[in-house]
Amino acid sequence: MSSVLRRLGEQAVVLIDVLDPESYGKVHLKGAINIPMEKLEDEVRDRVNPDTPVITYGIDYECPISKMAAEKLEELGYRDVSYYAGGKKEWLEAQMPVDKQD
Repeated sequence: MSSVLRRLGEQAVVLIDVLDPESYGKVHLKGAINIPMEKLEDEVRDRVNPDTPVITYGIDYECPISKMAAEKLEELGYRDVSYYAGGKKEWLEAQMPVDKQD
């Protein structure tokens, strides 16, 4: 998680929750946007500039979706892409800021 926090502290970064909208709606990293993996290719260009640094995340280390999304973004021409392997689970365990439904 420390590399993600360093990235967040250094520059503007778009966090993309690549999970389903229901999961995103329950709780997500503070400031993250939701573009589900199955809609990534269709929606990302309308929402994120390819020059903007991007970090994707999913559930946890067991979930490969954040890495798959980062690889897809690189294929689409995004230049500064990372993925947060610890995902939502690690973020919550560290008691980092989140947005959630009341």
